[in-house]
Amino acid sequence: MRRTPTTLGALALGAALLSAGQAQAASLDASFGTSGTAFSPLSATLGDRYFDAVTGPAGGTYNAGYTTVAGTDQAFAVSRTDASGALVTSFGTGGVASVNVTAAPFAAPPAGTAPTGTTEIARSIALQADGKIVIAGTAEATGGADSRDTDAVVVRFNTDGTPDATFGTGGVARLNLSDGRTPAALETIVGDQAWGVKIRPTGQIVVAASKGVQSDEVPARTTRTIAAVQLTSAGALDASFGTAGVGLSETGGSLNVRNGTLTDDGDFLIASYGGTPVRPSIHRFLANGAKDTTWGNAGVASGAIGGPAPGFAEAYTVVPHGSGVIGVGYGSRSTTPANGVDAVAYRFNAAGVWDQTFGNGGLLSYDRVAGADRLRNVVALPDGRFAGVGSTEDPAVTGPPAVASNVNGLVLFFDGDGNIDTSEGTGGAFNVDLGGTSDAFFGAALVSGGRKLVAAGHKAGTPTSGDDAALTRLNLVNAVSGPAGPAGAAGTAGAPGAAGPAGPAGAKGATGAKGAKGAKGSSALPLRVTCKLVSVKKRKITCTAKKVGTRGSVRVSLLRGGRTVAAGKALATKGTAAVALRGAVKAGRYTLVTTIPTAAGGRVKVTRTITLR
Repeated sequence: MRRTPTTLGALALGAALLSAGQAQAASLDASFGTSGTAFSPLSATLGDRYFDAVTGPAGGTYNAGYTTVAGTDQAFAVSRTDASGALVTSFGTGGVASVNVTAAPFAAPPAGTAPTGTTEIARSIALQADGKIVIAGTAEATGGADSRDTDAVVVRFNTDGTPDATFGTGGVARLNLSDGRTPAALETIVGDQAWGVKIRPTGQIVVAASKGVQSDEVPARTTRTIAAVQLTSAGALDASFGTAGVGLSETGGSLNVRNGTLTDDGDFLIASYGGTPVRPSIHRFLANGAKDTTWGNAGVASGAIGGPAPGFAEAYTVVPHGSGVIGVGYGSRSTTPANGVDAVAYRFNAAGVWDQTFGNGGLLSYDRVAGADRLRNVVALPDGRFAGVGSTEDPAVTGPPAVASNVNGLVLFFDGDGNIDTSEGTGGAFNVDLGGTSDAFFGAALVSGGRKLVAAGHKAGTPTSGDDAALTRLNLVNAVSGPAGPAGAAGTAGAPGAAGPAGPAGAKGATGAKGAKGAKGSSALPLRVTCKLVSVKKRKITCTAKKVGTRGSVRVSLLRGGRTVAAGKALATKGTAAVALRGAVKAGRYTLVTTIPTAAGGRVKVTRTITLR
């Protein structure tokens, strides 16, 4: 199985990275909403929530969740917000687009069980290359005898917020993977679900889902099966993927599906959790929908987190990290129930084996005040760190006066080795009170070129009619502009045109020849410099400069703290020079200085900041 490292685990160069010493500690963005938090009125007076966000135009975001139509009848919802956190009113209706996939009245369940109508929730959002918005989630089934049966649903909107009529049926693709019913003797209802959605570069839509039970299945199941579902750009099941568009990961146990992610080589990973005690499980599917049997145990990576008790952990989101992955969720190694659960992160290597060198014995654990700390999503930051979002709980206080426990939004910063970045917030975290008693973040997106982080979630409590969709934005770093290159030389003036013959209406002289094009300045040079690690033991690297002038040699120096720690040079040949830097270096941030001959015969010095791991 081919493993393609992601840019997070490789040595990255470019102007997008900030120079050493420019990064600043994160802070709540006072220019966003009120004191960094903006609420979105998806419905006038009823409850609504966000569960995910994705980068939108002009520093804004698109956000997915649900809005309440009436009573308990929920509908899929997506909003567009601008750089200030306000709804963009030209999108949908007043900034909100919604689709009531399964509208009331619901099919009557047996034995007088009342349908709740609260199942319809959009859990994930993705943006296509053409700007169309795709959301995925779960909704009540239609046409059945029991409204407790559910289907996985994908909805696509046009850029103006109208449902895309070219997708599925009226913009909705309903994925009825099972009838949700065990044989009559078991009388169990377990329907389909969808959580994460991603878009392939080729346009197909991949969904992290779970297949419910089937009444005619032999032997009968009573638990869901993890499923990767691929749709064509038109919303039909893609017959080239898995079996008729569906790849299954049978584990024989009860697992809860959560978010999915695509790797650089096209594999699809799905985070889930379940079992006794609860374990995180990362399922890996190849680009054709087959399970990657070289990953973990027959395509599923999992592991016991250890500790004095049979510790447990859940997996909500997984992201690539080098040739492996990092997952986040919540769990505990504690034997003391009063300690509650902790926000956790862990890493699996390229083979799907739990990396015990990560964090403390394989686990990063964040316990703010012995309450309930949870991570539900994570994004990789441009500087190689990670930001996880979720919730954190203030424990109840006995009186007088008595104070009930209160749950707030959480943003936690940590590095790729499982160390919490205690320079951020308070002990590495931001505790964001959205105003409810059960607040939480479930989604996150980077905006403004990676310099700001938007956490999507909701203020929640009792009654749920007071729930409000909410966004919080943090400043991460300030932008840094590089120096401008010198101007190119002026072109040679063209020769004057010949005079026309004398006469009452003389002919026009010919146009003079066009002057030669001036040489490009260094700011316009199509320069590409890449570096790779060639000696793990001594941390030696080789840099290759392409599309440079053919005169003279390319010189490369690696500096740290103003001191040269490694250097080398090589003669450019046919526009390319491979320079082996001599000198042992350690992991960290360095300044890379490259002196390059130009095609015009001059020399240009280019400075970049790199991070070496």
